[in-house]
Amino acid sequence: MSSIHNGAMTDEAETTIRDLFVASGYNEQELQSAVAAERDVLGSNNNNHSCQESQPEMQPQEARQGLQEAIAQLPASQRQAYGEAVQQSPLVVDIETPAERFLLVCRYDFWAAAIRMTKYWTERKNVFGPDRFHFPLLLEPSEDCPSALDQDTIEAIQRCSLVILPVVDDYNRGVALHDRDLVNAVNDDRSR
Repeated sequence: MSSIHNGAMTDEAETTIRDLFVASGYNEQELQSAVAAERDVLGSNNNNHSCQESQPEMQPQEARQGLQEAIAQLPASQRQAYGEAVQQSPLVVDIETPAERFLLVCRYDFWAAAIRMTKYWTERKNVFGPDRFHFPLLLEPSEDCPSALDQDTIEAIQRCSLVILPVVDDYNRGVALHDRDLVNAVNDDRSR
């Protein structure tokens, strides 16, 4: 699958992400956003904020295998949501929670990455509910490809309740602002 080189996403990784997006029905804008987010998370060769000095030399396949083995050994209750997501929407799991990202953040500690990934899917199930959590996070869902986001949330985002500010943080990442008043206004309008 995708590979990481010195904490940065390689061309192979971008190609893999592109292939997964096409197979999942995402549009080009969503693909570009995902690639940009992946670069943001992993950094780039020119501005690398990763912990590469402490990362062992490891083949991507070996790292993914270790993570999968660690997940399999977690208690069933802890890996339940992750398992459901993999069973129902494996491409969404691969696209939205790439194993390499969790391994990199956890410095290739398989157990820490397994716990972090399964907690992510458990929380996602709590937030989006058992019927929608495994769908992709799309702002333009279709009958063929529904979104985990409900229509109220999509409308709130589209009404600019979430904006990217024209500033960056210490790691040169964009800063998002969420205006809860706009979200509440959308909900108030719908209830009338």
